[in-house]
Amino acid sequence: MRGHTVSGASDGLQAVASAEKQLFDVILLDQEMPRMSGIEAARAIRQKEASSGKKRVRIIGLTGNSTPEDERRSREAGMDGFLAKPFEKSQLFHLVESAGSIGELRGSAGAIVMAATNDMEENAVQDVATHLRRMTSGNDRLIKSLIASFLADAPKKFTEIKRAMENKDAEKLARAAHSLKGSLGIFGVQHPIAAARSLEVMGRTGRLRSAASDLHALEEGLKHLKLELQALQKKTASGTHSRRARRKH
Repeated sequence: MRGHTVSGASDGLQAVASAEKQLFDVILLDQEMPRMSGIEAARAIRQKEASSGKKRVRIIGLTGNSTPEDERRSREAGMDGFLAKPFEKSQLFHLVESAGSIGELRGSAGAIVMAATNDMEENAVQDVATHLRRMTSGNDRLIKSLIASFLADAPKKFTEIKRAMENKDAEKLARAAHSLKGSLGIFGVQHPIAAARSLEVMGRTGRLRSAASDLHALEEGLKHLKLELQALQKKTASGTHSRRARRKH
């Protein structure tokens, strides 16, 4: 929507491999990703730049756990910027599009960006439809894509959470809950996000005794969101058909 070319990577290892193959203007690295974290990926990219003499790329860290320690670790790993979630679009655009002291970006649009992320955090909103339209600038095609992707993926993530609890696997619980929390954040729904966050914390601390109530709250929240998204899906589809009919007429 801003005129940039974006390449995605689903984990740190893919991010490092992509950075070796292509010259990016900016790389956005989520600190928490599977297989290799954003911190580890940043270090690996900097090491490869140093050994090969390759031009230094601008790296921006993203995190949902905004603490001075997170920022310190980002800087020590060689990141040039740090963005704590949730954030406004204007903040992201500023970091991506400003030249800063490192790297040379091509003006306000047209930069080549790689976004390696496993998370999009919550915005405190109640109306999912309004939130999605604001986030996508009213792009119905993108809204339909986001809804379809979530409806296909969320049940799998919930099953992973449930299985991790049954197996008392705290590490897998934290990872699965963090992933689902990020997906829910796209829609800005507060209650299921809070339940997923609570399960993530329980997984990280290994205290799973009170997880059943949060699992139930998450399940109920997902059911409600599913119905809301399915209704929005139909409304968006009918609106698209109406515009096509008017254009034909």
